[in-house]
Amino acid sequence: MSYGTQRDVYTVSSFLPFAVVMTMFGPYVSLITGISLIAAYISLSQSKKKFIREYDEKREDLLSLMELDLKELDRDDKIEFIATRGKAVKIFNELCQQMDIKDCALEFNHKHTGAASSARIVLLNEKYLTTMNDEELRYILAHELSHIKSKDDKNYILDRLPLKASFITLFACMGATVGLGIAVTDVFITPLIISAYLLKSKKTRLKEFRADKTAVQITKNADAAASAVKKFDVMTRTPKILQRAFQTIHTHPVGYWRAKHLYKSAGQPMPPKF
Repeated sequence: MSYGTQRDVYTVSSFLPFAVVMTMFGPYVSLITGISLIAAYISLSQSKKKFIREYDEKREDLLSLMELDLKELDRDDKIEFIATRGKAVKIFNELCQQMDIKDCALEFNHKHTGAASSARIVLLNEKYLTTMNDEELRYILAHELSHIKSKDDKNYILDRLPLKASFITLFACMGATVGLGIAVTDVFITPLIISAYLLKSKKTRLKEFRADKTAVQITKNADAAASAVKKFDVMTRTPKILQRAFQTIHTHPVGYWRAKHLYKSAGQPMPPKF
């Protein structure tokens, strides 16, 4: 089964629990569930529009930095930028050219690393500028750019809708019932939340594995990729069996198993001492 087919399967599967609940538990729960889906859709749509609008407003400044056009910075800021962020920008630009990605901007921050294809923005946590070497940084940026190239957040709303609607349904039902009603609601709605979360996590992991595979093919350096994983993923310092268990509920591949997939993507054996 191709990645695209898997993605469609998990998107459709995420809504199946809703159909079961609405079929089995009558008009009351069906009405609340339907309203919850609508409310969740409106909320997610507004969040996406706000995110894109914020980055559209500062896109020109970010793209100027991608060209190392630093005329807006004073002398000391220029020196600091070139000494730290300049390295990442250079690698980012090389990867954009190599992957044929245009008008994509890199933004530095102190919290997150990620990609938003709808806004054509890659976020990079500044701590990686000092903790990662050039090749490790190249893998991280190639991984995020592969999300941009594949438009992995194209279904942003559909991917998040079942889980968000599940919580709205739960709180709505609990607010409308008392006593035994709350217990019954918990029994029927909680599995809805769990199934929606697990399906969303599974789909997200598929995207991450795909981005890792593309990044390794672009950088041709599985050792650097695995080394980066070892640095930013604290789970690599826990027993493999615990990592495996955690991965079944996490949205991202974890530690040893992520590194194993990286080497497999590169056609190389996993080093025995990872």
